[in-house]
Amino acid sequence: MKRVLVLENSTAEYKAIFDNEDFPNIEFCYSHNPLTNKGCDYLLSRPDFAAQYLNDKSQHNVPSWIQSSWAGVERLITPLCHYPDIKLTGLKNNFGPLIAEYTFNYLLEDQRNSTIFKKQQTNQQWIDDTCNVGTLGGKTIAILGAGTIGRDVAKIAKAFNMKVVGFSRGEKSLLKNFDLMSLDINEAVADADYVLACLPDTNLTKNMICKETFSAMKNTSTIINVGRGTSLNMADLLTALRSKQIHKAILDVFPIEPLLPDDPLWQEPNLTITPHIAATSTPPKVAETFLNNLKQIEMGEALLNLIDIKQGY
Repeated sequence: MKRVLVLENSTAEYKAIFDNEDFPNIEFCYSHNPLTNKGCDYLLSRPDFAAQYLNDKSQHNVPSWIQSSWAGVERLITPLCHYPDIKLTGLKNNFGPLIAEYTFNYLLEDQRNSTIFKKQQTNQQWIDDTCNVGTLGGKTIAILGAGTIGRDVAKIAKAFNMKVVGFSRGEKSLLKNFDLMSLDINEAVADADYVLACLPDTNLTKNMICKETFSAMKNTSTIINVGRGTSLNMADLLTALRSKQIHKAILDVFPIEPLLPDDPLWQEPNLTITPHIAATSTPPKVAETFLNNLKQIEMGEALLNLIDIKQGY
């Protein structure tokens, strides 16, 4: 009998799902305390809890596989360097459609100016000024990070007849739905009307989007960050906005969350802030991913969405 430990703040929804599953050789147990003494063969956990759970455990007293319940696994990368035999899986394929919805909500609003027409309706104004209406067709979007999320966004962008440029540190070949791939971030953003950042949090991506990047962008460009807050230098962003090097920014992620009340970002007029809601992981979706992988590992098959610990994603 193998044991699965679900380590989450709220375990009731996971228990309701797993109680209906038929795994005769699996025992499910639950805890909201990351310092629990419960041992397990497989761990389903948020990364910060999993990191605490592993603390001071011996090599022979750790799970062989951890399924993260969050998209970002950076808090687990350093601890797992001490446990090279533990396999870590993420949620790589869960967030692309949601990120695409978030992104195109703002892109369409920008081009179609829906807020203007709502104000006109409130004031009972009929102003048929076609200058207020644009189109995404023919516009260029630079996608920084050509992983599963970036590829889902690229697919939707092509449906709107946009030009799609991708930036990747390792992907040299032209991907489907991308018109151009670049290994140089400044080259990738140079002609973009919109820049979508979906970079992971690694040592190589910290402050990757900085004053050089903003200098390379058009002064009519909008940047959207849905990846990790650490990839964007906030001081350089404020300088770029205030000096009108770029037109606008939309941020869903920040180096420190929640955003502190006295942070100057709150008062920036050409900046839109959302509280890390572009794509969220829910117990049903996490459980679905976990159960698919549980079947894989129990059959001796390769795990899905395996994280490369050395790369950090």
